[in-house]
Amino acid sequence: MILVSRSARRSRRLATLSVLLPLLTLESACDGTAPDEPEAPIESDGGGTAGEATAGTRDATLQPFRSNSVWNLPIGTGATYADTTDPATRDFIATSINGMTINTWANWDVYSHPITFASTSDPWAKVTDYNDSSRSGSYYIPATAIIANGSDKHMHVIQPARTTIEEAWNVTRQSTTAYRAGRHHEIDLYGSGIGPANGVRAYGGSAIGGLIRGWETDSTHPKYTGKIQHALAVAVDRVQLYYSGGASGYDANRYGTAKGYVWPATEQDWGSETTYKGHVPMGGYFAIPPSVDINALGLSPQGKMVAQALQDFGAYVTDATGATVAFYVEPTAPSTFVSALRKDLPLIRSKMRRVTNNSASTPNGPGTRRVPMLPELTPVP
Repeated sequence: MILVSRSARRSRRLATLSVLLPLLTLESACDGTAPDEPEAPIESDGGGTAGEATAGTRDATLQPFRSNSVWNLPIGTGATYADTTDPATRDFIATSINGMTINTWANWDVYSHPITFASTSDPWAKVTDYNDSSRSGSYYIPATAIIANGSDKHMHVIQPARTTIEEAWNVTRQSTTAYRAGRHHEIDLYGSGIGPANGVRAYGGSAIGGLIRGWETDSTHPKYTGKIQHALAVAVDRVQLYYSGGASGYDANRYGTAKGYVWPATEQDWGSETTYKGHVPMGGYFAIPPSVDINALGLSPQGKMVAQALQDFGAYVTDATGATVAFYVEPTAPSTFVSALRKDLPLIRSKMRRVTNNSASTPNGPGTRRVPMLPELTPVP
């Protein structure tokens, strides 16, 4: 068992938490509101395969965000990978730092991100953001909307038009028409999924970006392909995370003023100036290099599916945890998938390396795409 605690992200947010959990992690929320940041154009191979998205057939409620969002963009063939002497890579794959054991886990039944679908027959409810009233909102919320197990208590509700998702952190249901939350944002499912201040996770973007969805892992689902075709979200302990300077706060454009984060992150945890001790930047991009033969690792089919996604799409550091590097699986995924994946994740993490040339001008690395681009989203009804 690991004792994990999270201090308040703002002095006014007196939400120090302390819980016992079996190799699980606590996420950190963060504050702010601002529009999406535009994405850079992607190099095409000219063949309409690995460089260009095809016509709009993708369901935004199942796999959200634009095809050229960092969450959906395959790794570029010109991506360069650090070796294990790189401080960020060293800390990311470490199994022990300063006497702390760092485990590898998949958050699924606790501290994950459940998604609920609303209809116009559901209650019209008010969500009061107790940290920033300008972020409060009213929208459709089913009376049975799932609030995640664990003290982070995420609640994410896709609205009836199926174009937006309402994300909330640290949610308390006061009634079927009244909720309190530590942070709330409305996210455009047809947008980029990144910040500034465009979601409830510490990196400043959407909480469902990088989530392994239930339908992707369930062979009985009509959309199942046996592949995870997007980047994954990971969180690491604060002893692994990097702080470079500045005090916690926000500038006029809602970018964090405590620094260390790298694009596409737009902020990091409040109080990072005293809690971040390592070399992994918030927003850091990690992947399994193409030189690794995934078929030779002895992984389960479930582990191989995730490893292939990490080689083709990579993973972004989006949050802070306790004594664990955590991946995120939607609670609707089959338990058999999660059990097998958890056994493989320590080996999978050991093969990951930092991509050194990821930036807003070369998102997910330069060059043509390693695998074909995803179809564009189905047009808004």
